[in-house]
Amino acid sequence: LNRTQWLSNVNLQLGGNPLSGLAIETDLNQNTLDVTVHTGFRTAVSGDYRVTVYLIEQAVTGVGSGYDQMNYYNNDQSSPFYNMGNPIVGYEHDYVVRKTLSAELGDQVPTSAMVAGGEFVKSYTVNTSAYSNSNLKVLAFVNKVGNSSITHEIINAQQVKAGQTKDWD
Repeated sequence: LNRTQWLSNVNLQLGGNPLSGLAIETDLNQNTLDVTVHTGFRTAVSGDYRVTVYLIEQAVTGVGSGYDQMNYYNNDQSSPFYNMGNPIVGYEHDYVVRKTLSAELGDQVPTSAMVAGGEFVKSYTVNTSAYSNSNLKVLAFVNKVGNSSITHEIINAQQVKAGQTKDWD
């Protein structure tokens, strides 16, 4: 899929009625985050469906090679990054994947849950002591595994701030 087609394809997906819904419950107790992801299906489906769950951190900053952002637009006057330096020291990174809670390619949804009204529930626990708890989010998505990047499809996605709950959507 060419990047010039991204917006039209995203809008097409957003206008549709997804095959699955997601709900995410999180409980943050000091440096322990408990996460429960609910995946439901409005109709029967077949194939290899998986649920992938990431721990995301917002506003990650620091100094040095692990944090400084290379800036190839430093000399481009039309860029919002113009004249900010290369690298940009102290750059604030958002949506930094800190940990994959599920299997890397997602936890497989059992066929018994892939029926109309079916539900797959999976729980995870993660130590958050290395992160800023107030900046953590959980991102979960349901994907149908395909044979290529063209046929692999994200069916639905949700995110929630750590310590909060995101109801079905």
